Amino acid sequence: MIDQLKSRKGMSAIVYTSSVAGSRPIPGTLTYSATKAFATYLGRGLHWELKGKIDVLAWAPGYISTKMTLDRPTDMLSTTDTRSGNLGMMRELGKESWSFGHWKHKLTGFGVTLFPDSILGPNAIKDSIAQYEKYKKYIED
Repeated sequence: MIDQLKSRKGMSAIVYTSSVAGSRPIPGTLTYSATKAFATYLGRGLHWELKGKIDVLAWAPGYISTKMTLDRPTDMLSTTDTRSGNLGMMRELGKESWSFGHWKHKLTGFGVTLFPDSILGPNAIKDSIAQYEKYKKYIED
């Protein structure tokens, strides 16, 4: 695919969808966090390897109101609608190697990386259990 994109006359772009959750290991969702961390590092690395030929961005949003989040309502600090989340990402494409996109997700990402594991770890476990209970009926079906 990379060779095909390189051979095009105009610029091409690849966006790897990661997550704020890839910024640190989150108890209860380690596989998800690890795969999102991988997507971020792959996108960031390819950004530099393909610079000038293909725009590559690792996009690491926080919560976006979609079916995956059971249409979690947008709020003042963390959750955006799909359009706003995508616009935040598009502003960074061609400029950065990775981005949280929307300012709400940048704020969330800052908080996730600011606090030490001793503070975030126990709270992340509580949140993971609450999220699991909320989504359990969809997971087990």
